[in-house]
Amino acid sequence: FQNNTYQQQQIQFHCSAMANSMNGESDVSLSFRQKANFMRKWQPGSAPSNRDKLELYALHKQAISGDAPESLTTQSAAERAKYQAWRNKSGLSQSEAMRLYLQESERQVRVYGHQQQSALADNPQAANQR
Repeated sequence: FQNNTYQQQQIQFHCSAMANSMNGESDVSLSFRQKANFMRKWQPGSAPSNRDKLELYALHKQAISGDAPESLTTQSAAERAKYQAWRNKSGLSQSEAMRLYLQESERQVRVYGHQQQSALADNPQAANQR
């Protein structure tokens, strides 16, 4: 069930990207926006490592905001880690950060999978076939 739901989501993702690219939005920008929306809703089958979470955060932040500011105003350890991960992406163009975000998010979905319940909730017909 997991693979079938994921494949359906990927087909919808690519069809939507093709339709919107005809409206003038760049393929990378559109794909990035759609993948970021997908990743917000994604429920991994196993918990991603902090390193992987920071990698996606940093690429997303670089893609949206560009280079991190020179100084950090927060003192929490979590915020410092996020800031440092973002700073490590300095110099990447926003379009390159988008492209890398797409690659990294695909890798994480492959590595961490999907929760079984989420697949059934997304596909009620699959739940009825059990």
